[in-house]
Amino acid sequence: MSKNKVVRELREMGLDELRKRLDEVSLELFQIKGASTSTHSIENPGRYRELKRTIARIKTLLRERGKLRSEGN
Repeated sequence: MSKNKVVRELREMGLDELRKRLDEVSLELFQIKGASTSTHSIENPGRYRELKRTIARIKTLLRERGKLRSEGN
């Protein structure tokens, strides 16, 4: 999926949807990190980078809307 399409899709989401997506992406990143430490290699390194960038995009949108939770996310 292109970057512009991802950003457009995220901008169309409501606050609750963004928070839910942030939780999902964070969990997936956590799972990839766990798998990489146990096997010492990441199956798809590009996915790791993509997840980190998606998390940053979501946090930016939440911050722009002034609704970022201060729960360590």
